[in-house]
Amino acid sequence: MMQLFPNTKTFISILGVDIAWYAVIILCGAALALYFTMRDGKRYNISSAHIEDIFFGTLLVGVLGARLWYVLFSPQLSAYLSNPMLIVAFRDGGLAIQGGLVFGAAYAYYKCKKLNIDFLNLADAAFPNVLIAQAIGRWGNFVNQEAFGEIVTAKHFQFFPEWFKEYMYIDGYYRQPMFFYESILNIVGFILIKFVLPKFRKMQKGDYVFAYLVWYGLVRIVIEHFRTDSLVFFGMKSAQVTSIVFIVIGLLGFMGKFRKKDNESNTIVLFDFDGTLGDTNQLIVDSFVQVFAEVQPDLVVSEEMKLSFVGPTLYHSFERYASESDDVDYNVKRYKEINLVMQQERLEEIEGAKALLTVLKSKGYKLGVVSSKMLHSLRFGLDLLKLESDLDIIIGGDEVSIPKPDPQGLLKAQAEILPDAKYKYYIGDTPTDVLAAQAAGFTSIAICTSPALENDIMACNPDYLIYELNEVLTIIEENENGKI
Repeated sequence: MMQLFPNTKTFISILGVDIAWYAVIILCGAALALYFTMRDGKRYNISSAHIEDIFFGTLLVGVLGARLWYVLFSPQLSAYLSNPMLIVAFRDGGLAIQGGLVFGAAYAYYKCKKLNIDFLNLADAAFPNVLIAQAIGRWGNFVNQEAFGEIVTAKHFQFFPEWFKEYMYIDGYYRQPMFFYESILNIVGFILIKFVLPKFRKMQKGDYVFAYLVWYGLVRIVIEHFRTDSLVFFGMKSAQVTSIVFIVIGLLGFMGKFRKKDNESNTIVLFDFDGTLGDTNQLIVDSFVQVFAEVQPDLVVSEEMKLSFVGPTLYHSFERYASESDDVDYNVKRYKEINLVMQQERLEEIEGAKALLTVLKSKGYKLGVVSSKMLHSLRFGLDLLKLESDLDIIIGGDEVSIPKPDPQGLLKAQAEILPDAKYKYYIGDTPTDVLAAQAAGFTSIAICTSPALENDIMACNPDYLIYELNEVLTIIEENENGKI
């Protein structure tokens, strides 16, 4: 026999087996956190399959850890020890979220090691979303009439619904709804950490985790001050003691104490922009075609000509096909006007560009863009795609006296951000980029985003030829680990 909502604490009863609201609410919060984490994981090149794999184990271990933490610090510890079956009696609540965080994080760290995933990257993707899970999960405390505060009068609930007020009438008294206040503060923390903090701080690896630890630690210290059902450790509220540890770890993290290895990185990774980070090759061709249609309407633009537009500077391309009456300066000016509009309307990133930059940056690598594009136009494109925040340097075509394939731009970038680099990579999509990398002494990684250029690229003998941008990360990691 199945019965929905047989009492206020039970969601459903099936053949005498009760499924508590407490469990349903916690699972709903966890599911929403999983959804957000899978979405955010793409920024760190962590697959949804790996996140799911880690999630279910983390959830199970976290729940067990939360229960053990609760039992360990419970005033009824002797009763649990005398009757161990009570330890697994979850139905009436009794979970300590901080224990769940500690045990769950330990399991996730173990799984990350097995799957060769950077734990801090996963944690950065997950921990802000944990606040959402906690905000929802606190309503399980409401159903169980726990996590409450001191005795108050009915006036305390004058702005709350009647049903809420009546449910906070516990053991003959109205109680402060501390679970509710913590739920609201968790949502506020989610918004501040995920959307506000990145506007004021250039986020580095681990910063989202450290922000979580500081925020949640502060919230729990305040909330526990008012709670009357707190767990106690040697006369102190255990949640406050744990929160102090969280805050200290978070502050040390913000100070960079756990990023020493990253700060000593000796790797520089430079990119071309057009056709490498920005999907601009068709925009370039279309802009040239439109300019020639205006200034040389009789010129037939062949497929071979279109290919030649990708890579060289604007002046080089226009001078190559200019007639005696052409004003090359005007052509360049007109091209920029047309291309600017096209970028605003049609510019997209090469698939995985933002995610790749985020991961490389989190590993402490020095990143930059060296392009033949004029600096103003280059920054415009990077800004449209929101790529600039991860870059340490941007070199435009007007900042060098000799364009690629001369190595001047690459050498200038290296001299400014990492003169003593041990590992040096340049990623581009044209023969010009390969030749520039070779001349500068960089490892050349050619990405084939224009199949028609593949043979020309191969003729230049790049160190690597790839077809997906995310292959760059694998090459760098294997190279530095001595596998290549």
